[in-house]
Amino acid sequence: MLLIPDLILVAVSIYLIVRGAQAYRAFREARLGLFAAGQILFAFSLLLEGLATAPGVPRLLGPLLLSSYQIMGAGLLLIAISVTPSAAYAVLLAPPAYLRGADVLVAVDAALAAYVGAVLLYRYFEGRASLLVGVAYLLVAASLAAIHVYWLALILRTLAAILLAAGATYAEAEKK
Repeated sequence: MLLIPDLILVAVSIYLIVRGAQAYRAFREARLGLFAAGQILFAFSLLLEGLATAPGVPRLLGPLLLSSYQIMGAGLLLIAISVTPSAAYAVLLAPPAYLRGADVLVAVDAALAAYVGAVLLYRYFEGRASLLVGVAYLLVAASLAAIHVYWLALILRTLAAILLAAGATYAEAEKK
């Protein structure tokens, strides 16, 4: 039933990975390279999720879905570090051993995505960032908050991936 959003998520994620790799090679500044690396990891986690949740895929890929949240967290953390105004605020979030689990990972990922979205929206109003990318990360945060309503989370994450792809395409067109 959710095959179409899964296919869209996989296709857009592959596009984002390719565009992120191209951007990573083009950036000379470390912070922009860190942002591109985070985007690549984030898009890869969306790709894994799209593959692991597609109908007809064996349930053996369940651990792949959990690892996608860990990869998403790593990508969002890299992005959060890159958009943070001062490196002093960029600290690694490591929950205590007794709190480690999928719910904690999802909550940390949601907080990081909301933070990235808020910073990018702030930068949009300063005229330094794309509105599409900021809204995309807020959609990711909402999708992670709605993780227990999976069809809604999948649709929100698919919309976020589409907005990220549109933002990357728009930024490339604006640069030329």
